[in-house]
This record gives sequence, C-alpha cells and structure tokens, in this order.
Amino acid sequence: MPPSRPTAFHQGPGALIVSQGIYEQSTTQKHRIGERLQIGNRVFYYCSAGAALIAGQLCESAAFGGSSATIQTNLTVPTVTDGSNAAGQNIVTVTMATDAAVVDLFNDGYLSVYAGTAAQGVGQTYRIKSSAVATAAGALKLTLYDDLVIVLTAGSAKCNVITNEYKAIKVSAANPVGFPIGVPLIVIASGSYGWVQTWGPVCGLLGGTTPTNETELQRSTSTAGEFECMVTGAGYLPNPLVGMLMHAAIADTYYGMIFLRISI
Repeated sequence: MPPSRPTAFHQGPGALIVSQGIYEQSTTQKHRIGERLQIGNRVFYYCSAGAALIAGQLCESAAFGGSSATIQTNLTVPTVTDGSNAAGQNIVTVTMATDAAVVDLFNDGYLSVYAGTAAQGVGQTYRIKSSAVATAAGALKLTLYDDLVIVLTAGSAKCNVITNEYKAIKVSAANPVGFPIGVPLIVIASGSYGWVQTWGPVCGLLGGTTPTNETELQRSTSTAGEFECMVTGAGYLPNPLVGMLMHAAIADTYYGMIFLRISI
C-alpha cells in the first residue's frame, strides 16, 4: 500500500505559541486568520475586524463572504493553457463575477464546485492557500493547499469562492448579513486583529424574552449583537442556535454568562 499522505493544510490542535493574548488587539497581524486557540474548555479563533467589535456582543461573518459587492458563486471555469484546473495539481483558474479581486483576498478561504457532474468535480471543497489579483469579470488564479482530485472541466464545472470566515467580521446586525462567528472579550477596532471566542463560557448581551438558566439561545434578528431566547412556536427555527444561558434569568439588554456552542 502507498504511504498515507498528510493534508497540506495543518494547524494541529491550534496555536501552541501565542504572539497575541486573548485580551489584546493589534494593528498588525500576528497569527493566521482563522487560527485556533484552546484555553481549558474555551476555544478561540483569530480574526480581523471589518468594523469595530464590542466585548460580549455576538459577531457575524462578512457579507458576500468578504467580496466587495457581489457574491462569488456560480463562477465559470475558463479554458486555460497553463495546466491549471487539472487533477493532481493545486492551481485553479476561475472567472470572477462583476468584482475585481485584490491580491490575497481569498487566502485561507474556500473553493467549492457549485455545478456540473461528478466527473466534472461537482461537490468538491478545497482550502485556498493564496489568491492573485483579478480584474472585474477577469480570470482569478488560486493556489490550493491540496491537489485537485477531479479535473474542473472548462465550460461545464461552476465554482464558488469565499474568503475565510474570520476575515473582516462585524457585530451581528439587526438584519444579519453573515452567519454567527463568535464573541470578542475586548473591543477590537475596525481593521485590527484579535481573538473571538467560539466555544465555552463567555459573557454575552441578552435580549428579547427573558430567558432562564439552560435556555437555548439564538442570534437576535432585531437588535445588533444580542443573544435571544429560543421561544417555542415563535418561528425562530431558521435562525441558528449559538449556545445556552448558564445561570438565572437575565433581563433584556443586560449581560450574562453564556455557554457558547458555535465552533469547537
């Protein structure tokens, strides 16, 4: 049998040497975006702030997965002469939507195959190592951490490209545009870097119906940054559950201890 091959992208259990503490923000990036850190029963991920983040308030991913205006989905695969898009190598070329892309925009993000047949690569998912500059509606070249398993067939396969989920995050809006990401322990200025907690006990902003201990909590769709009690029969099921309250009832607009259950 051939030897087992480790994945090209590997961070193990998370950061072992920490260059930036969980109560620190930095204007310079000191860890990989999306790097994991575990402290006891609490889990954190390293992020960049797309707007000012507030301690104890739930944050969400960027709109359009970090694109400037248009979601990068259903992207065509052009005919190329540089050998990209072939099985067994890690270079992919797709055609951007109406947006231009700056260099490294999609670093540590994801490429997925949106449409086509199994023989054309549909359903595949790959982590992006680096991305090049692309003009609006122009060719975007991506380098993956792993080699393609199945060729992306020009003119048939269609792809999605999305940034790392911890890039340019914001406080969860009253009308959410992204999915729940985590909770910062401190204020993190727009454009700065820091850690957001995604699992375990944390102080969070409560709102809506006054919950009791052990109540399931979901993201608020009426007040920015709040956690709300899940009310049976209230039509909230489409909204993601993000944790549970850990102690006695907390009144609307006050902060209490929450056991986060977003990302382990």
